[in-house]
Formats: sequence, structure tokens, C-alpha cells
Amino acid sequence: MLTATKNTLKGLSKWMARSTAFCALAATLFSAAAASAYKLEDWNWKYQANPIEARFVICEQDAPSGAASVIKQAAAKWSYSKLKFSFEANNCPQERPLNYVEFVPLNVTGLTTAPNELGTHNTKRCLIQFNKSKPWYAGTGMPGGNQNDLFSVALHEFGHCIGLLDIDDKGAVMNGKLDVGKVLRDLASDDLAGRNAIYGMP
Repeated sequence: MLTATKNTLKGLSKWMARSTAFCALAATLFSAAAASAYKLEDWNWKYQANPIEARFVICEQDAPSGAASVIKQAAAKWSYSKLKFSFEANNCPQERPLNYVEFVPLNVTGLTTAPNELGTHNTKRCLIQFNKSKPWYAGTGMPGGNQNDLFSVALHEFGHCIGLLDIDDKGAVMNGKLDVGKVLRDLASDDLAGRNAIYGMP
């Protein structure tokens, strides 16, 4: 009986060790999966005073009618107690402000340039550009089958401004692909998790 008990205890100890190792591995894999739900740029605006206010100017030259209003609505989706976007009067100055939105010739639908201050993790400025040659839809209904939804694209580009990178996550605003005629106007849980990872929970 004693020998059998020892063997049983040894077997139980080995099983518990394997079970613990499996649980640890599962937890690691779960954490990795959760972490991959968003990707962060190496710099952002969190060095600024809290609450952070990012002030933009929109140039309406070559923009579709109603573009400025739609762009502001898209930016507001990202705003919360720790971070907000605000806008000065629409203008197209000769020298671009630090944070600026414009419609220009591009090889892509939309492009955001948000460099850091040299040698720091601080975002210096954010330039959002939209391809002026694209057939934009600047309304709140559904775009035509050949139109690009301005709200959806603007929402994505402002995500880059706050420090988020493209992800391959269907349904997330920060997915780098959106077909013409489609809309994605609400932040997914992964988008909000990325924002909150940088600037804090609401």
C-alpha cells in the first residue's frame, strides 16, 4: 500500500506539473492574442498636459461638399475624457499648421504623416491627406458602389494621429483595408483598447 501510495503521489505530482505548465502556456498564448488586437506606434501625444487637445485646421480646397463637417464628426469618435480633437476655422494657409487636413493628389485613398520629435517618443504633428481624385461620399447614408466613404476613411486616419498602426482585424477601424461602397463608422473594441492603452482608461 505504501509503495502504491508513493507511486500514486508521484504520478499526481507529474500530472499537476504538466497541468500547471499547460495553464501557463494557455495564459501566455491568450495574452499574446489579446496584445495583437492593436498595434501602437512608437510615439504619441501622451506627453502633453492631460486632458490632451489636438487642434486641427481643415483645408476645403478640392474637398467634396460637406467634407469638413464629416471629418469633424469622425474625429469626435476618438475623443473622450483623456483626449479630444478640436478644430480652428477652416483655412488653406500657405504654410501648413502642425495638425492639418487637406485634399491633394495621392496614389492612395488616404494618408497620414505623424512624425516624432527627433530623439523622442513625442508626436510632433499630424498631417492627414485625402486623394482629391477619389469619388468621395460625404454624407451619413450609404455611399454608392463606386464611392469612398469619407467618414470611415477619416476615422481610420485620425487613429494614426493618436498613435495606432494598421491591423489585420476585420471589423476594426484600424484595419488598413475598406472596400469602396462600404462603411466602418464606429470604433471596435480593439480600436478603443489601443487608444486606452496609450492615453488611459476613461
